[in-house]
Amino acid sequence: MRVSVLLGWCVLLGIKMSAIAQAGDCTPTITAEDATIIIPADAGLEVDGMPLPNGSIIQVLFDNGGVLECGGATVWEGNSTFITIYGDDGDNPGFQEGEPYHFRLILPSGCATTTVDAAFLSGGIFDNAGFYTTDGLSGLASLAGTTGFSIDLLSALPDTCSAGVGSVIVTVANGAYPVQYQWAGMGQDSIAAGLFAGDVTMVTATDANGCSAAASFEVEGIEVFPTVELGDDFFLCEGATATLSGNMGGASYTWYYEGFLIPGAVGPSLAIDTSGLFSLEVANSAGCRARDSVFVALRPLPAVNLGIDTAICLNESLVLDATCSGCTYQWNTGADSPMVTVSEAGLYSVSVTNTWACMAESSLQLGILELPEVALGPDDTFCTGEEILLEAEDVLGYSYLWSTGETSSAIVVTGPGGYSLSVTDSNACTASDTILLTFIPSVEAAIDAASTFICLGDSLQLRAQGGAAFQWINGAVFISDVNAPVVYVRPDTTTLFAVAVSNECFSDTAVFELTVVELKATAGQDTCIAKGTTAMLNATGGASYEWELSEYPLSDYHIPNPGTEPLDSAYYVVTITGPYGCSLRDSVLVAVASGDPRAHIQPVNILTPNGDGKNDVLKFAGLEKYSKNKLSVFNRWGNIVFTQLHYDNNWDGTYKGRRLPEGVYYYVLQINDVEIKSALTIIYE
Repeated sequence: MRVSVLLGWCVLLGIKMSAIAQAGDCTPTITAEDATIIIPADAGLEVDGMPLPNGSIIQVLFDNGGVLECGGATVWEGNSTFITIYGDDGDNPGFQEGEPYHFRLILPSGCATTTVDAAFLSGGIFDNAGFYTTDGLSGLASLAGTTGFSIDLLSALPDTCSAGVGSVIVTVANGAYPVQYQWAGMGQDSIAAGLFAGDVTMVTATDANGCSAAASFEVEGIEVFPTVELGDDFFLCEGATATLSGNMGGASYTWYYEGFLIPGAVGPSLAIDTSGLFSLEVANSAGCRARDSVFVALRPLPAVNLGIDTAICLNESLVLDATCSGCTYQWNTGADSPMVTVSEAGLYSVSVTNTWACMAESSLQLGILELPEVALGPDDTFCTGEEILLEAEDVLGYSYLWSTGETSSAIVVTGPGGYSLSVTDSNACTASDTILLTFIPSVEAAIDAASTFICLGDSLQLRAQGGAAFQWINGAVFISDVNAPVVYVRPDTTTLFAVAVSNECFSDTAVFELTVVELKATAGQDTCIAKGTTAMLNATGGASYEWELSEYPLSDYHIPNPGTEPLDSAYYVVTITGPYGCSLRDSVLVAVASGDPRAHIQPVNILTPNGDGKNDVLKFAGLEKYSKNKLSVFNRWGNIVFTQLHYDNNWDGTYKGRRLPEGVYYYVLQINDVEIKSALTIIYE
């Protein structure tokens, strides 16, 4: 209980005045702490020559238990103002009834010293216990005494639970009875009741002598309300429970739902599983009560249902769908998508959380069904015309579907291609297999060639067709590889060629007749003419003739018998073409009688290097007389197949150690500045 006491005009200076505050304009005011002096109207108190109005309040500051030692002074905070108290007696200042007393201010801030006079009024009792000294400026004394009349607090009862049960009981000291009390707005005895915490009430007491005193009291409150806090409103997911707790150390608990008492709910906590307004009232041992409420909203769970446990066929997959708007997902596979595709046996579960953080779970056990067995066997090959049985095990309850559209467990096929079978068991699981059948076709042998005839000495390509394997049948003509589909032949006479064509199932034979055309043509007999005469050439056996340019011109290069007048012996070469396009190249010597070697060396036209010792080498009779010579031999395409300087009649018809093919070749034998040219036919028979 805080108490402020106002001392009335009957109260003498029973406290020590120790400070007078000075404002910035050097106008002093008298202040004090812990007590208030009411200056009556007839006190005549003046400050700096100005009387204080009636009812002015002077605050008096205490220190050292209300005693100021002689010689002491108090510095007013912020103003450095010194104050002394003294009476009228210079040597022995006293504070007698009716004797004036003075306040003297010493103002070190530069303001003039001010003396405040105040008249002492009767009715007070003073105990002059002061000491007197001097500091050369003014006498100092302390004043200790008792008031003549005061109001004391006898007892006080605080308010509790804001119920207005506070009260104050007062008494008076040093007063003459009877004493009259007057409470502001209340009764007229020494007791004030029905007070609330924080109320300030004032009482005035007047004794039998007419002395008055006043006091004010502020009622304290005992805040013993229990504290209850259920927290903020929240939501509850459908199917979930929550516990409301108000365990605040109360003496009793009462729960309410939507304002209605919940029977039997008398504990500090309450388990709930529904929405609505829940309230808790807590009472403590002092009987104080407090209440708090919380609103609980019910939120729906996300709708998720993976369905009943199921099974799928091997190699199939199943899409599990837990989709809901605004939800998040967590599968036991680690996926976080609304849908997952699964193909293995096991338990699949998903936790789905909606936008209210409500979570629902669903699971599904997935089994895997084995597929029916179906095996048509490996791909195979058969002969055309065979009937092939394709079949699968006939199982009761199974259904069959072939790529041909048939629905039996076995079918017969005769054609090539892929055949597929789908087998479905009683669980609707389907397995399939495919077999590729190849049918080997029958063969029809044939021989392809660019022509049905060739010129003697030429070769022709024969190509066998119609099968996979080949066998050429002909003993008269050499064939390097009788099993090759393509061969080259060069018969000397018209020949019948046969080939057997086969595959894994069939065979056939083809025959091809190749006509050999032999061109019996010649450039004519060598001849000798006298210098300055005309020689008539006479090529025969052809359909057309083409003479080559020579040193000495011919009368016509496109007839078989042109004329020429060589100055020296010369060879004339002609290409003769027969009726089937066969041609040969031959030469004829026109010798001009003179002393040159051509008159003594006869050209050689045939070489038979067959090892019989006859005509096995190209030998020119009389060549030994001409050691400075050179022989060059050409094939029909103009390529050199033999050349030798100082030819010694030793060429045996070989090229690089191998026998040259039979045929017509050409040579040039150069002796000095004379060339002897001729065609040369190589024959091995």
